[in-house]
Amino acid sequence: MSGNGDPLSRPVLVVEDDPLAAALVCGLLKQRFQIECDIASGDKEARRLLRQAAGGQGGQLPAMVIVDAHLRDGSGLELATWITMSGAMQSIQVFVTSADDKGRARQNAIDAGAHDFTGKGDLPGKLESWIKRSFSKRAA
Repeated sequence: MSGNGDPLSRPVLVVEDDPLAAALVCGLLKQRFQIECDIASGDKEARRLLRQAAGGQGGQLPAMVIVDAHLRDGSGLELATWITMSGAMQSIQVFVTSADDKGRARQNAIDAGAHDFTGKGDLPGKLESWIKRSFSKRAA
């Protein structure tokens, strides 16, 4: 993970097992908000990157993580819980997204520790409010 000590310069970590979806989210972050993006293709890679950053071995922790609820190698909800329950990572804003946005999906994400949830179709519109929560000085 790249970045320096300035919280406004830390990249967003996108955890998404669909390369096209990950590239679209990162493209939006870069184009609309000038925010750099790191991509983890699944739960295991995301945990490895976050552990390295928390241990000072891989750059700074991201200020924000956007995670797909359904990953091939694990649960995005379990990853959200792990991040928000970890002492070194509690300051990270965690946002969950899913193609399955019906029923209890939003409440399940919030119960898992996510700061917010949205369906993938609504993600571009939600990014601005999420950016303001995580990077308030930059988005203002």
